[in-house]
Amino acid sequence: TLDLMRPAAQRQGIALTNQIPPGRWVHADARLLRQVLMNMISNAVKYNVEGGSVIVASRMADEGRIALDVIDTGAGMNPQQVAQLFQPFNRLGQEGGPVEGTGIGLVISLRLAELMGGTLHARSAVGMGSTFTLELPRGAVAPAPRLADDDDDLVEPAAYRRRVIHYVEDNETNAEVMRGILALRPQVELEISTLGLDGLAAIKRRRPSLVLLDMQLPDIDG
Repeated sequence: TLDLMRPAAQRQGIALTNQIPPGRWVHADARLLRQVLMNMISNAVKYNVEGGSVIVASRMADEGRIALDVIDTGAGMNPQQVAQLFQPFNRLGQEGGPVEGTGIGLVISLRLAELMGGTLHARSAVGMGSTFTLELPRGAVAPAPRLADDDDDLVEPAAYRRRVIHYVEDNETNAEVMRGILALRPQVELEISTLGLDGLAAIKRRRPSLVLLDMQLPDIDG
């Protein structure tokens, strides 16, 4: 996840540092965990100061949990802003600012953390940066990888294979909401086209199980 975020961080001169020691495991869904970490680290970069830093660290927490901390050197938040962090579409006064967003990323991340038996919370102070903490159940060691060819029971039944949904939508806010909703459903793969003609071409190349259409598109109607 840090490697994926490095280009964006480098554009702002922000240093990304991994302080997670080796051999520390959490019990979680790998794909959902990556999505939550991507949101946490992306926010830490976007709302940082030029030339700042982001540190990702871990520590043992209470009740058999491990805490993953994303620590930034941004402007920080006052207690009222911290209390409003996980309200959907609340961007804490940044609606007209230079940083793009919809205010649902943290809401989705909190829900994903809860689905994995964890929590997500933050602490911050004005002028002192912010720390976002994801707590997850402690894991043992990583299981040895198994191949489906070695065990027929590992092959998914055809009825439960991943389904594809194609969403034709030019409004990025609506698209992000749909991404968040379907992120909770790992059996679904979402594809998005912003133009009607692009959507038609994509659907012909790969037929989806479901098409969601916006009726008002820039080139043709739904």
